Amino acid sequence: MTHMFRFYGIRTDQEGQVCWRIHKDELKHMAVVLKKPAQVELCDGKGCVAVIHLKHFDRSRCEFDVINEYSQIPLRPQLTLVMADDITSELGDLLAPLTELAAHTLIWPCKQMSIWNKKKDRYDRLGRAAIKQSKSAYLINCKPQNSFVECVTATEHQRAIKLDPEASHSLADILKSKTDYKKICFFLGGRSGFSQKSQDILAHRSHLEVAHLGPHILRMETAMQAVVAVSRQILGSGW
Repeated sequence: MTHMFRFYGIRTDQEGQVCWRIHKDELKHMAVVLKKPAQVELCDGKGCVAVIHLKHFDRSRCEFDVINEYSQIPLRPQLTLVMADDITSELGDLLAPLTELAAHTLIWPCKQMSIWNKKKDRYDRLGRAAIKQSKSAYLINCKPQNSFVECVTATEHQRAIKLDPEASHSLADILKSKTDYKKICFFLGGRSGFSQKSQDILAHRSHLEVAHLGPHILRMETAMQAVVAVSRQILGSGW
Protein backbone atom coordinates (compact mmCIF):
# COMPACT_ATOMS: atom_id res chain seq x y z
CA MET A 1 0.00 0.00 0.00
CA THR A 2 1.49 3.36 -1.04
CA HIS A 3 1.95 5.80 1.82
CA MET A 4 0.43 9.20 1.28
CA PHE A 5 1.10 12.23 3.40
CA ARG A 6 -2.00 13.72 4.97
CA PHE A 7 -2.60 17.41 5.50
CA TYR A 8 -5.41 19.42 7.03
CA GLY A 9 -7.82 20.84 4.49
CA ILE A 10 -10.91 23.03 4.68
CA ARG A 11 -13.93 21.66 2.83
CA THR A 12 -16.88 23.83 1.83
CA ASP A 13 -20.10 22.85 0.12
CA GLN A 14 -22.11 25.68 -1.39
CA GLU A 15 -25.19 24.80 -3.39
CA GLY A 16 -23.83 21.35 -4.15
CA GLN A 17 -20.42 22.64 -5.24
CA VAL A 18 -17.69 21.05 -3.11
CA CYS A 19 -14.45 22.97 -2.78
CA TRP A 20 -11.24 22.17 -0.89
CA ARG A 21 -8.54 24.56 0.17
CA ILE A 22 -5.40 24.00 2.18
CA HIS A 23 -4.95 25.69 5.52
CA LYS A 24 -2.22 28.33 5.51
CA ASP A 25 -0.24 26.55 8.23
CA GLU A 26 -0.31 23.39 6.15
CA LEU A 27 1.22 25.14 3.14
CA LYS A 28 4.29 25.95 5.21
CA HIS A 29 4.46 22.39 6.50
CA MET A 30 3.93 20.99 3.01
CA ALA A 31 6.84 23.03 1.66
CA VAL A 32 9.11 21.45 4.28
CA VAL A 33 7.89 17.85 4.00
CA LEU A 34 7.46 17.49 0.24
CA LYS A 35 10.38 17.91 -2.11
CA LYS A 36 8.28 17.91 -5.27
CA PRO A 37 4.60 17.81 -6.32
CA ALA A 38 2.95 14.54 -5.28
CA GLN A 39 -0.33 12.81 -4.53
CA VAL A 40 -1.46 13.51 -0.95
CA GLU A 41 -4.58 13.42 1.22
CA LEU A 42 -6.54 16.29 2.70
CA CYS A 43 -8.71 15.74 5.79
CA ASP A 44 -11.19 18.22 7.23
CA GLY A 45 -11.40 16.66 10.71
CA LYS A 46 -15.11 15.93 10.21
CA GLY A 47 -14.80 12.60 8.41
CA CYS A 48 -14.18 13.77 4.85
CA VAL A 49 -10.93 12.92 3.05
CA ALA A 50 -9.83 13.99 -0.41
CA VAL A 51 -7.03 12.49 -2.48
CA ILE A 52 -5.40 15.29 -4.46
CA HIS A 53 -2.59 15.68 -6.95
CA LEU A 54 -0.43 18.71 -6.33
CA LYS A 55 0.61 20.52 -9.47
CA HIS A 56 2.47 23.38 -7.84
CA PHE A 57 3.00 24.57 -4.29
CA ASP A 58 5.11 26.86 -2.16
CA ARG A 59 4.79 28.35 1.32
CA SER A 60 1.99 30.71 0.36
CA ARG A 61 -0.11 29.05 -2.36
CA CYS A 62 -0.72 25.84 -4.26
CA GLU A 63 -2.56 24.36 -7.24
CA PHE A 64 -4.06 20.89 -7.16
CA ASP A 65 -6.65 18.59 -8.69
CA VAL A 66 -9.04 16.53 -6.57
CA ILE A 67 -8.77 12.91 -7.71
CA ASN A 68 -11.15 11.28 -5.26
CA GLU A 69 -13.17 12.07 -2.16
CA TYR A 70 -14.48 9.69 0.47
CA SER A 71 -15.93 9.69 3.96
CA GLN A 72 -14.67 7.71 6.93
CA ILE A 73 -17.49 6.33 9.04
CA PRO A 74 -16.98 7.31 12.69
CA LEU A 75 -16.30 4.46 15.08
CA ARG A 76 -19.23 3.31 17.17
CA PRO A 77 -20.06 3.78 19.90
CA GLN A 78 -19.14 7.42 20.32
CA LEU A 79 -17.01 7.71 23.45
CA THR A 80 -17.24 10.81 25.63
CA LEU A 81 -14.87 11.52 28.52
CA VAL A 82 -16.29 13.73 31.26
CA MET A 83 -13.76 15.06 33.75
CA ALA A 84 -14.61 16.20 37.26
CA ASP A 85 -11.75 18.71 37.36
CA ASP A 86 -10.50 21.46 35.08
CA ILE A 87 -8.03 19.98 32.56
CA THR A 88 -7.52 23.05 30.37
CA SER A 89 -3.82 23.26 31.21
CA GLU A 90 -3.28 19.55 30.44
CA LEU A 91 -5.02 19.52 27.06
CA GLY A 92 -1.79 20.00 25.17
CA ASP A 93 -0.58 16.56 26.29
CA LEU A 94 -3.96 14.83 26.00
CA LEU A 95 -5.30 15.71 22.57
CA ALA A 96 -2.86 13.70 20.46
CA PRO A 97 -3.21 10.31 22.20
CA LEU A 98 -6.99 10.65 22.62
CA THR A 99 -7.38 11.52 18.94
CA GLU A 100 -5.27 8.51 17.96
CA LEU A 101 -7.50 6.29 20.11
CA ALA A 102 -10.64 7.78 18.51
CA ALA A 103 -12.24 9.46 21.49
CA HIS A 104 -15.22 11.49 20.30
CA THR A 105 -15.89 14.21 22.87
CA LEU A 106 -14.09 15.70 25.85
CA ILE A 107 -16.11 17.60 28.48
CA TRP A 108 -14.80 19.27 31.61
CA PRO A 109 -15.64 22.12 34.01
CA CYS A 110 -13.55 25.10 32.93
CA LYS A 111 -12.89 27.56 35.73
CA GLN A 112 -11.49 30.28 33.46
CA MET A 113 -13.06 30.38 30.02
CA SER A 114 -10.77 33.26 29.09
CA ILE A 115 -7.76 30.94 29.28
CA TRP A 116 -9.52 28.34 27.12
CA ASN A 117 -10.41 30.98 24.52
CA LYS A 118 -6.82 32.22 24.49
CA LYS A 119 -5.39 28.72 24.00
CA LYS A 120 -8.05 27.32 21.69
CA ASP A 121 -6.14 28.06 18.47
CA ARG A 122 -3.09 26.21 19.81
CA TYR A 123 -5.21 23.21 20.78
CA ASP A 124 -6.84 23.23 17.34
CA ARG A 125 -3.38 22.99 15.77
CA LEU A 126 -2.48 20.06 18.01
CA GLY A 127 -5.70 18.29 17.04
CA ARG A 128 -5.02 18.84 13.34
CA ALA A 129 -1.52 17.42 13.75
CA ALA A 130 -2.95 14.33 15.46
CA ILE A 131 -5.43 13.48 12.68
CA LYS A 132 -2.61 13.70 10.15
CA GLN A 133 -0.28 11.38 12.03
CA SER A 134 -2.87 8.83 13.15
CA LYS A 135 -4.94 8.85 9.92
CA SER A 136 -8.02 9.40 12.07
CA ALA A 137 -10.53 11.53 10.18
CA TYR A 138 -12.17 13.17 13.18
CA LEU A 139 -11.08 15.92 15.52
CA ILE A 140 -12.13 15.55 19.14
CA ASN A 141 -15.07 17.72 20.16
CA CYS A 142 -13.80 19.80 23.08
CA LYS A 143 -16.70 21.15 25.14
CA PRO A 144 -15.68 23.07 28.27
CA GLN A 145 -18.58 23.83 30.61
CA ASN A 146 -19.06 26.34 33.38
CA SER A 147 -19.59 23.70 36.06
CA PHE A 148 -19.57 19.95 36.67
CA VAL A 149 -23.36 20.06 36.88
CA GLU A 150 -23.44 21.28 33.28
CA CYS A 151 -21.01 18.50 32.31
CA VAL A 152 -23.39 15.88 33.70
CA THR A 153 -26.41 17.51 32.08
CA ALA A 154 -24.68 17.58 28.68
CA THR A 155 -24.52 13.77 28.64
CA GLU A 156 -27.89 12.90 30.18
CA HIS A 157 -29.05 10.80 27.21
CA GLN A 158 -25.93 8.62 27.03
CA ARG A 159 -25.03 5.40 28.80
CA ALA A 160 -23.01 6.56 31.81
CA ILE A 161 -20.11 4.78 33.53
CA LYS A 162 -18.21 6.19 36.48
CA LEU A 163 -14.61 5.04 36.93
CA ASP A 164 -13.83 4.17 40.53
CA PRO A 165 -10.83 2.05 41.68
CA GLU A 166 -12.99 0.59 44.46
CA ALA A 167 -15.78 -0.60 42.15
CA SER A 168 -16.68 -4.29 42.31
CA HIS A 169 -16.79 -4.81 38.52
CA SER A 170 -14.15 -4.13 35.90
CA LEU A 171 -14.77 -1.86 32.93
CA ALA A 172 -14.36 -4.83 30.60
CA ASP A 173 -17.13 -6.76 32.39
CA ILE A 174 -19.46 -3.77 32.39
CA LEU A 175 -18.96 -3.14 28.68
CA LYS A 176 -19.45 -6.80 27.73
CA SER A 177 -22.81 -6.87 29.51
CA LYS A 178 -24.35 -4.38 27.02
CA THR A 179 -22.78 -3.71 23.64
CA ASP A 180 -25.54 -2.06 21.62
CA TYR A 181 -25.18 1.52 22.79
CA LYS A 182 -24.45 4.27 20.26
CA LYS A 183 -23.03 6.67 22.83
CA ILE A 184 -21.20 6.05 26.11
CA CYS A 185 -19.86 8.65 28.51
CA PHE A 186 -17.25 7.98 31.17
CA PHE A 187 -16.92 10.06 34.32
CA LEU A 188 -13.36 10.36 35.61
CA GLY A 189 -12.10 12.05 38.75
CA GLY A 190 -9.21 14.48 38.90
CA ARG A 191 -5.78 13.95 40.42
CA SER A 192 -7.34 13.39 43.84
CA GLY A 193 -10.33 11.44 42.59
CA PHE A 194 -13.88 12.75 42.85
CA SER A 195 -14.55 15.49 45.36
CA GLN A 196 -17.50 15.05 47.69
CA LYS A 197 -19.37 17.69 45.74
CA SER A 198 -18.82 15.81 42.48
CA GLN A 199 -19.91 12.58 44.13
CA ASP A 200 -23.12 14.22 45.32
CA ILE A 201 -23.85 15.52 41.81
CA LEU A 202 -23.31 12.10 40.25
CA ALA A 203 -25.52 10.49 42.89
CA HIS A 204 -28.49 12.05 41.09
CA ARG A 205 -27.48 10.68 37.68
CA SER A 206 -29.91 7.94 36.72
CA HIS A 207 -28.67 4.52 35.58
CA LEU A 208 -25.07 5.30 36.50
CA GLU A 209 -22.81 2.24 36.36
CA VAL A 210 -19.53 2.01 38.26
CA ALA A 211 -16.40 0.22 37.09
CA HIS A 212 -12.67 -0.04 37.80
CA LEU A 213 -9.74 -0.20 35.40
CA GLY A 214 -7.78 -2.91 37.19
CA PRO A 215 -5.77 -3.39 40.36
CA HIS A 216 -3.58 -0.30 39.95
CA ILE A 217 -4.30 3.35 40.66
CA LEU A 218 -3.76 5.18 37.38
CA ARG A 219 -2.82 8.78 36.82
CA MET A 220 -5.58 10.89 35.31
CA GLU A 221 -3.87 11.07 31.90
CA THR A 222 -3.26 7.31 31.83
CA ALA A 223 -6.81 6.51 32.95
CA MET A 224 -8.31 8.64 30.17
CA GLN A 225 -6.35 6.81 27.49
CA ALA A 226 -6.95 3.40 29.09
CA VAL A 227 -10.72 3.93 29.16
CA VAL A 228 -10.85 4.63 25.43
CA ALA A 229 -8.43 1.83 24.49
CA VAL A 230 -10.25 -0.80 26.57
CA SER A 231 -13.63 0.31 25.21
CA ARG A 232 -12.49 0.12 21.60
CA GLN A 233 -11.03 -3.33 22.16
CA ILE A 234 -14.05 -4.76 23.99
CA LEU A 235 -16.66 -3.27 21.71
CA GLY A 236 -14.89 -4.33 18.53
CA SER A 237 -14.63 -0.87 17.00
CA GLY A 238 -12.20 -1.91 14.31
CA TRP A 239 -9.40 -2.73 16.75
